[in-house]
Amino acid sequence: MDMENITSKCKKLLVTAIDFGTTYSGYAFSFRDDWSRISTSVWQGGSLRFNKTPTVLLLNNKAEFVAFGFDAEDKYVHYTEIGTDKEYYLFQRFKMILHQDKVNGVFIIKFRQYIGSFLHEQNCNHRG
Repeated sequence: MDMENITSKCKKLLVTAIDFGTTYSGYAFSFRDDWSRISTSVWQGGSLRFNKTPTVLLLNNKAEFVAFGFDAEDKYVHYTEIGTDKEYYLFQRFKMILHQDKVNGVFIIKFRQYIGSFLHEQNCNHRG
């Protein structure tokens, strides 16, 4: 089957798939005008590049998004080295907690907003 001659039935400009794992997370996306070209996330961890990043979320003491993944780990290490780590919250391996009935609904809503904003920024940077 010749994929180039098939038009997408999707009316959305961008389709994104998220692999949100307990330990590592990643995403893939394609655009309507070139739907058969699927791009995957590329994360920088030190001098290496990965298709997935640690599922780590860093928030400040006002519960505002600071960083996700390798960037969150690196920033938290830096804050620890300079003694300001008490002003931040680092969440690791929290995926299964999101499935519990007793989880604060506000946390889940904020988390979805953080991830949505983060992916939007990543996709805009990739496209630009």
